[in-house]
Amino acid sequence: MSPFKLSMLLMVCLTAPALAVTQQETAAFRRTCGTDYQRFCSAYEPDSPQVQECFRAKMNELSKQCRDAIVAQNRGAQGR
Repeated sequence: MSPFKLSMLLMVCLTAPALAVTQQETAAFRRTCGTDYQRFCSAYEPDSPQVQECFRAKMNELSKQCRDAIVAQNRGAQGR
């Protein structure tokens, strides 16, 4: 997956306040959730609302590391 597509995935998968993530957080999310995106949600364009819905629908099937990264990103975004 291209870095651009994975960046878009990050923005779509997280709530709107999470768009203010740092480059470091983005890189960590890529490393952590890229495989889960490929496995469960790659049928959708990374910049589509369907990816966010897919991650929500598959939350229990995502790797623990990816789930933890999503939760952490959402918590961090709420504090911004």
